[in-house]
Amino acid sequence: MLHDADMTKDAQLRTVLDGVAKDLVRVNVDGGFGIVALPQLYPGGDSVTVRVRKDDDQFFVDDMGLGYRSAEMLGGPTVFGRLAPRVAKLHGVSFDGVMMFGAQVSRDWLPNVILFVATASRRCVEMTAERMSEDVEHSLKVELQRRIEVIYPGRVARDVEIAGRSSRSRQFAVSVDLEGRRSLFDLVTPHHVSINSAIVKFQDVSQLENAPTRVAVLSSRARTDAADVSLLAQWTNSIIGADAETEVIARAA
Repeated sequence: MLHDADMTKDAQLRTVLDGVAKDLVRVNVDGGFGIVALPQLYPGGDSVTVRVRKDDDQFFVDDMGLGYRSAEMLGGPTVFGRLAPRVAKLHGVSFDGVMMFGAQVSRDWLPNVILFVATASRRCVEMTAERMSEDVEHSLKVELQRRIEVIYPGRVARDVEIAGRSSRSRQFAVSVDLEGRRSLFDLVTPHHVSINSAIVKFQDVSQLENAPTRVAVLSSRARTDAADVSLLAQWTNSIIGADAETEVIARAA
């Protein structure tokens, strides 16, 4: 009886999982093309979708240019175009300037190529978003350095490395020497890597003897979680926005 009960439970679970699989992967066929929406998302939130065309006993797979379109929505089609050939090669597919695509394959290789094309398309958009974020962060940091140099001419050092209590070197965007004391400014973006890095470095230098004044400069308050700001506040003297007025920056130092 126990064996029969186990078989019944297995059958029920299989039914549930078959339903889940259908929810995860949506398939449609129209006009001789198969459309497969996969459980992957582009940075903008759209589903990663590929198109399949049958040619005799071979299949051809492409991303319909959706990766390129997603990059356009991010404002980075040129960045996408530069990255795409290398990303495509890493995933064993090709790029024609707009679409990621896989060569014609047999039925046995079709699942693999669908995954390869989808992953290459998604990853290239992710890398485009990362590269654009890095460019914006660099521009904000350079502007912050310039503004502080105007406030404190001759007293500012850019991209300085400070040894914290752990003896590890921590890099900060700006250091200002003010009559025997030092103020450190660092740009913090909403990305979790930037936030965690800032918390660690501010905490480390806060435990130094004659600890410097520590100022976190948020690239975007609106996109930074309140919990993250609270954690930063534990190890900084001030948290200001990158668009703060000159007087606010001067007071923070």
